[in-house]
Amino acid sequence: LFEDYFILFRPKDIVSGDFYWMSHKNGNIVFTAADCTGHGVPGAFMSMLGVSFLNKIVNEAGIVQPAEILHLLRANIISALKQEGSYETTKDGMDIALCSVDLKRNKLFFSGANNPLFLIRNTDNGLEVLEKRGDKMPVGFHSHMEKFTTHELDLQKGDTIYLFSDGFLDQFGGPEGRKFMKPRFRQMLLDNQHLNMPEQKEIYTKILEEWMNYSTGHDEPFGQIDDIILLGVRI
Repeated sequence: LFEDYFILFRPKDIVSGDFYWMSHKNGNIVFTAADCTGHGVPGAFMSMLGVSFLNKIVNEAGIVQPAEILHLLRANIISALKQEGSYETTKDGMDIALCSVDLKRNKLFFSGANNPLFLIRNTDNGLEVLEKRGDKMPVGFHSHMEKFTTHELDLQKGDTIYLFSDGFLDQFGGPEGRKFMKPRFRQMLLDNQHLNMPEQKEIYTKILEEWMNYSTGHDEPFGQIDDIILLGVRI
């Protein structure tokens, strides 16, 4: 459905608490990058729930508005996990960035739970990064559970959309053994806008590998500390 895209998906273990999902429904392309509580088998269990509920909400019920999708996803997860308000039953959930693209009207609708969207656009003044932040609450039981916000953007040809979990940003490595962090991540995306999406994936994979496997000769490299998902779409 998209001609120019990439999916950089690196589970920490064999199975993953990060997942990506997409569907084409009622003239809208709905796609998401999600980060469930935990990794390995517990994270993968949450991923399976997330994928199953998204199929139900979007493919069966035909709902394509991101905020409504997240609202129903939260209700389904709370019900499935019988989350009733005590700490032990409420720590499972997911952070998610979800987009719905209306191809006829060239509009993008975005909602997020803790996770943002980056859109990079080539303007007369150079490259511009539009960041739309997710609401500060997960998909799952939380101390406050307001409605999710929908952000609407008019799309232009050449716009590049990025959705991601915190795995890349939180990865330790480099010469000082620090986290990669958002400013470095953002600059990495900007520096590679001249490349098509498969070429960008190669570069980002290489940067990630070098970052987490950086060794000063004295210390062992950190290696991957969490599941990683980064997906990019060029309109």
